[in-house]
Amino acid sequence: MPDAAYFRELARRCCTLARAAIVPEVEEQLRLWAVEFADQADEAERNAAEREEADPHRVVVSGG
Repeated sequence: MPDAAYFRELARRCCTLARAAIVPEVEEQLRLWAVEFADQADEAERNAAEREEADPHRVVVSGG
C-alpha cells in the first residue's frame, strides 16, 4: 500500500506539470489530480495514526 509520502510526491508532480501546461483543460485535470492525491495522502496518514493507536508497539517498515 502506498504511503502518504508517495501520494504527496504525486500531488507535487501534478502541480509542477499543471504550471507548465498550455491547454487549460489539462491544467485543470492536473490540479484536480493534485487535490485528490493530497486527499489520499491525508487518508494514508490518518490510517497510519489509527494503526499506531491500536498497536503502539507495532513496527512499521516503509518501502520507498
